Amino acid sequence: MSDAQQTPQPDQRARDLLIEHHRLLQAWLTRADRTSLEAFLAAHSPDFRLQTLDGRELELAGLAAELDRAGGVAPELMIEISEVEVLDDAEASLRVLFLERHRTPGSSVARRVDATLRDGRWRQVIESPA
Repeated sequence: MSDAQQTPQPDQRARDLLIEHHRLLQAWLTRADRTSLEAFLAAHSPDFRLQTLDGRELELAGLAAELDRAGGVAPELMIEISEVEVLDDAEASLRVLFLERHRTPGSSVARRVDATLRDGRWRQVIESPA
């Protein structure tokens, strides 16, 4: 078996990481699973920054506060990740673009996301309209 078959390619590793991270978010928003929220937030660096779809900028504490109020608010939510493109996959950093779609019965909101991870932790996320 070749190394390519044994080791996931960068795009697949990024996709797996994105899906797992958003699985945690979905578990919090659908079931108020506190363990999932804690794991989701722990995956972010202390200097994390988020630029939201509506133009707000949040630090990690602001994101945590908003999410704390949102546990279980969307019991039928499905978060889908697609169109993953790895822009940079260096030893200590990963920059990835992807489409994130939040679906509930009768609603679908999509956003393009530009995310940077450093040392395996989310450092910056910029959301824009899809």
